Parts: sequence; C-alpha cells; structure tokens
Amino acid sequence: CECRHFKSPSVYSPVRSCILQFVPIGFITALLYYFNFQIGSLIALLSILLTVLLSIAVIKTILFPYHPSSPSSTSFSAEIFDTVYEKQIVDRACDYANCLSSLIQLPTVSYEENGSHTIDYNQFLRAHELLQKTYPLTHKHLERHIINKYSLLYVWKPTSSSSTSSSTPSKPFLIYGHLDVVPAVDLEQWQQQPFSGTIRDGYVWGRGCIDNKQTPLCSLAAVDILLEKSFVPDRTIYLAFGHDEEVGGVNGAAHIAEYFKNEGITFDFMLDEGLFVIDGGLKGVKCSTALVGVVEKGHVSVDLSIEDGRLAGHSSFPDQKKSVIGIMAKAINRLESNLFPTYFDDVLRSTLLGVSPYANFPFRVIYNNLWLFAPVVKFIMSLDARTAALLRTTTAVTIFHSGTKSNVMPSSGYVTVNHRIHQNDTIQSVVDFDRAVIGDSRIKLKIQQECALEPAPVSTTKSNSFHAIHAATRKIYGDIPVVPACLAGNTDSRWFWSLTDKIYRYCPIRLHMSELSMFHG
Repeated sequence: CECRHFKSPSVYSPVRSCILQFVPIGFITALLYYFNFQIGSLIALLSILLTVLLSIAVIKTILFPYHPSSPSSTSFSAEIFDTVYEKQIVDRACDYANCLSSLIQLPTVSYEENGSHTIDYNQFLRAHELLQKTYPLTHKHLERHIINKYSLLYVWKPTSSSSTSSSTPSKPFLIYGHLDVVPAVDLEQWQQQPFSGTIRDGYVWGRGCIDNKQTPLCSLAAVDILLEKSFVPDRTIYLAFGHDEEVGGVNGAAHIAEYFKNEGITFDFMLDEGLFVIDGGLKGVKCSTALVGVVEKGHVSVDLSIEDGRLAGHSSFPDQKKSVIGIMAKAINRLESNLFPTYFDDVLRSTLLGVSPYANFPFRVIYNNLWLFAPVVKFIMSLDARTAALLRTTTAVTIFHSGTKSNVMPSSGYVTVNHRIHQNDTIQSVVDFDRAVIGDSRIKLKIQQECALEPAPVSTTKSNSFHAIHAATRKIYGDIPVVPACLAGNTDSRWFWSLTDKIYRYCPIRLHMSELSMFHG
C-alpha cells in the first residue's frame, strides 16, 4: 500500500487566522462597551472571556503541541523489517494472494445452531490442509494442536540458548484470528461471487478477505519467512485460530482459552482482529490513521414481552388504547427517542489527542485542547450514527413479533432490543434505563443471558507491546498516527480476559471509511 506523507502546516497560518477571527470580536466588544448598553456589558464580558480562552488554546497548540511518547526500547527489533519485509514479502505478494484466494474458495461458514443451515466442517479440515501445504517450514518447526476438532493452535518455542540468555525470560504472547465467516446473502449485489476468490485489479475478492482469513494467512507467512532467516524468538509465541467466532466462539475460542488455563499459561499481550488503518475516519486528518482497539463495547439483548388475553378481540371493534402492537410501538418509540447519555471517556480523548499533530487547522487546535472543546466535539460526533456509537450505549430494535391473522387483535407481542454497551455503563444499568424509559408495567423485560457481555477492560498503551505495534505500523505505513480506540463490535478476545490484561484489537489493513460497510455485507 502506498504511504502518504503530509507536511505540518506553518505556525504562521494559525496565528494569521487567529488575528482575523479575534480582531472583529475585540472591535465589537469595544463598541458595546463604549455605548454602555447593559446587555452589551454582558456580551462584552463573554466576548472577552471567549477571546482569552481561544487565544490560550491557539498559543498552547503552537508553543506546546502534543507529541506521542516513544519507548526507550522494545523487545522487538525493527531490523527484522529491514531485512525481511521489503525483499521477501513484496516478492511473494502474488503467492500470498493466490493462497488467500484458495482459502476464500473454502466456504467455512458459521451458522446459528437453531438455524435451518448446517455447518460443513469438511471445509475447515480442507483449510487446515491448505495452510499445512502452503507453509511447510512453520508446520515442521512449530507444534500444532487441533482444538475441539476444527480450531488450530501453534506453539513457537525459543531454543534453549535463546531462552537462557535472559535472567528473566519474557512472558509469551498470543496472535489470534479465526477461520470462519458469516453467510453470504443477496448474491446479486456482489461484484464477484463471495466464494470465488477472484483476483482482479490488485485485490482478492470474496467473503473472508478482511474478516478474518487474512490473519491466519499473514501470521503463518510471517513465521515461515522468519524461520527462513533463522530467526529465533526469545519467548514462546502462540498463534491460535478459532473456527466459530462469528457465532460466539463457544466451540472454538472458549476451548482454546480453556486449554491455556489448564496448562497454566498466561500472556504478556494478545493481538486479535479489530480496527484498521483508516482513511477518512477523522475530520481534519488527511493522512491514514491506525486505530488500535484497546477496549470493546459490551452487548446485551433484552426481550420485551406482553401477554394478556384481555387484549385480544376482533378487529371490527378495536380499542386503540389496549392494542398489543400499539403498546409495543409506544415502547419502541420511547426507547428510540430517549437515547443513552453520552460520555467523553479517556480512550476517546487519547484517540483525538494522538491525531492532533497530524490534523490541519483548526482541528489541530480543537483536538489539542479538549479541556475547552470536548463539548463541541461530542456534539458534532453525536450527529453521525457511526461516531455517536463511540459516545454512548446504542439501542437497536432488531425483532418484532405479534399477531397471527389480519382480522384478530393479538393478545401477545414480543420485541428484542440489542444494546452495545459503552464502557461507562453495565448490563444492569442498561436494563434499568430501558425499564424507566418504557414506563409501562404491562411490558416485561428479560435479559438474554446466553449472549450478555459486559464491556471489556481497557488495555494500557504504556507498554512495550503497544509500542511494538506502533513501531511496526509506522515502519510499513510511514509517519502516521497510531492511536488507541474503542471497538464497537465484539471478538473472540472475550474468552481470554483472564489470561492477559493487554489485548489489542488491530488488523493493519488499509481501508477507507466508506469501505467498512463491506463487513458482513
């Protein structure tokens, strides 16, 4: 991928803009004060205060710009990229594309257990064979374990000499991905058939190219190349690939995590699927932005139900005040009209502060002075559903069932509401909020316990593991911001919370913001 570089705007530009904005304000203030209007005095005071605050923000941005901290050292050598990346990986791009194409052609589709489709597990076994054939060195030198028949676990151990070179050997780390994909629907809307693996215009097309078959492929390719270079890790490295992430990971990731617990294995950090290198994601930032998920929202589905035989009847003499569908419709309207409160949390602050050196004026001033502009930023983000989801717990009505015949007033109704829970909320606080907003004792609320998940713990960015991700990204993409962010969806990492306190959800693939709709589309 090409890498864009942008020069920082001259410091004279914001100064000149500052003068052009504040001189008229000062002039108007002086006039109001001169004519001694009572209201003018108030406006003059507010104008002076605003002028002072904006001046402080601009001066702070110019004289004391934010600079991301860099670690003094990490346990990962950038020299590896110099000797391996440009020569070996680029030369084999076509081979990797063909391998990904072959992997895409295997429809390793996960279906819900109560659905009408059955999973073809033979496709997962064929995927195992393909990876084994494509990466012979990896399968020769690494231990391979098959977990619960269809998930894979690789163990890359250091040699005895490399492990004893340090008095305190480093904890292992885990790279994770998954082999399964969601079903492909609306086939007529696909530019290429979802399981064709077509290679065209420099891209591989098909279901799983970015979610998430590229992770097993790229991870094993990296190991294969490093083995060719006789690279020896100074710690044990685990690579695990689940087979049912798209339906919750109960049979894949959960069993992998259980294996680690039984073996007493914990990790320095875990690298899982997640956010990307995004173009067009943040206003005022023209370069690509690498977003590393350090937290993911929780989720809960709440079932609303009403059952009352007294509400049934013939449609020829309806009572609109006692209509089941009407009652449920009012409840839905209240939920969708009364949104959860917004939060400007520390993760979002870190995201915006981290991109501030790369933003143009006036966004550089805004992002660098969130002590002043946070309410403005929060308001602007709340206007777009995609960014508003980062500020609050979201509400989505996904299922509505009621009625069986066109001339019968139903006696029961059922609605499912899905919430993605902000890290400042909890499952219980969300349900309490729903109950208070609905305000109708006839409607019963029940949590779907089997798929309820609290928000994930926040992983620190002040660690060598995060800085290694930072350094590797900038080595490939150049001088771009690498910042922490919140992942609105959920991954298999939920099963590993007890095994490490540092989980980074990140796929270093470059995408435009408009391309994110391809996920599960």
